[in-house]
Amino acid sequence: MKKTLILSRNVWPFLLIGGLLTTAILLAQSSFITTESGLPLALSIDLVITIPFIYFLTIRKTSIPKTTIVPIMVLGLILGLNILPEENQAFLLNFKSWVLPLVEFTVLGYIIYKSLSKIMILSNMSM
Repeated sequence: MKKTLILSRNVWPFLLIGGLLTTAILLAQSSFITTESGLPLALSIDLVITIPFIYFLTIRKTSIPKTTIVPIMVLGLILGLNILPEENQAFLLNFKSWVLPLVEFTVLGYIIYKSLSKIMILSNMSM
């Protein structure tokens, strides 16, 4: 029974994100995307900022690694570049050029820092 509870606690964040991404796809395919001027920008922001933030809020107290936020962000970016018309992709292209490399370097620095701190702890234990 305890394993079922843990499994469902770790699965529901992915179900929530899947539902949000599905809603974004349906909005992009609707006629609102051409009639509402602010919708493509709002949808772009939702895909690369809001949905990953909601994902972070749902996994912060679980055993799911926090670094899995980056693949959710990249998935939102790829999805946005494929479902939005090219004339409405300016925010996504700027995000891809400026913010995504910064996020990747930050995650890489965090992984290197954690690895070096574990190596230091192990070297101090062997002395």
